[in-house]
Amino acid sequence: SMMAFYEQQILEYLQAHKEEIFSDLLELVKAPSPSAQPELSNQCAAALRKIVKERLGLEPDRVISQPTAGDHLVYRYGTQEQQILVLGHY
Repeated sequence: SMMAFYEQQILEYLQAHKEEIFSDLLELVKAPSPSAQPELSNQCAAALRKIVKERLGLEPDRVISQPTAGDHLVYRYGTQEQQILVLGHY
């Protein structure tokens, strides 16, 4: 089936890029991100920005400054009519 084909492609991609994926995850896990300390949370945002830039070649469309918490990063990828929202908290 077509779904099995796509699942196999995804699995092959993940296996081929396992080292980079784990390295990126480790970098994010090590980044400080206490919600009440924006200067530290923004260090985590900087790590995320670096990874997105390296892996997808993207800079945020917008950075929404948050004086009492970490800044919000807004990215857009692709131009299709249908879109997927990916929301994360750091």
